[in-house]
Amino acid sequence: MWTSGSPVVGHEPPAGEAYVKTGQSAPGAPVSRGGPRCRSARDNARSVLLIIAILGASLVGTAGPGPVAAGDLVTVATDVLNIRSEPRVDAPVVAQAIWGETLDVWWGPSDSGYYEVQYGDVHGYAMGVYLGLPGGVGGSGPGGSPHGGWQGNRWIDVDRSSGLVTLYEGGEATYTVWGAMGWDQSKSGFYATANGSFTVFAREEGLTWTDWGRSYVTHYIAFDSYRANGFHSYSLTKNGYLLDGGGNGPTGGCIAIAPWAIERIWDFATIGTRVEVHW
Repeated sequence: MWTSGSPVVGHEPPAGEAYVKTGQSAPGAPVSRGGPRCRSARDNARSVLLIIAILGASLVGTAGPGPVAAGDLVTVATDVLNIRSEPRVDAPVVAQAIWGETLDVWWGPSDSGYYEVQYGDVHGYAMGVYLGLPGGVGGSGPGGSPHGGWQGNRWIDVDRSSGLVTLYEGGEATYTVWGAMGWDQSKSGFYATANGSFTVFAREEGLTWTDWGRSYVTHYIAFDSYRANGFHSYSLTKNGYLLDGGGNGPTGGCIAIAPWAIERIWDFATIGTRVEVHW
């Protein structure tokens, strides 16, 4: 898990449409210095940067992903998605859908990136960047140009059974490396490298202090907004050297990668890149 500066109060950041869970670890939860769940201890300006990054992920769809036909079914592609009474971020939340659930599209997108949807008995609006639309999460614009959503033939695969992280492009594996993952082996626990389909929504390249592991990491690539999980380097000293023991122990949910390999993932993973986590 990674948060920036002071914890964001509440479950939803300003103008956000998907949960970002921040704050303290659960009482008695083990924290390994080998691979921390990332929590930056820098100043409040860093929290503002994280919120801006999250807002950017929400607003990526505003360029206008290609419309879907009325009656099309789409799936929720984030942990918890707000459905609002109107297509704007300050409208009341009338329901919340969870990852993998199905919504019936009536119309969209609006100029602000929302789709009019039916969710069971609830009628409302959902942000397109968090929906599995034609062309990928967030859809695609004219000529197939992406607007922040992933394209189906390029993604990062995370296999929790083997601990392997694999980059796929054009349907072919281009690079594979081992990563340290969450000590919580449940499917969707807060401290787990939880199963699901995600998209990269924020990146932080520099050496960053983490309260969770009392160490530093680099190349943080956030993809699970609810748990603030992401890829990052092994745990490092303030000078950027590996901690004694290698810095590659179990984490609080993030995926810790060797310093010589994390740069390869950093170069591959842009905002909107799809991440698939499974057993």
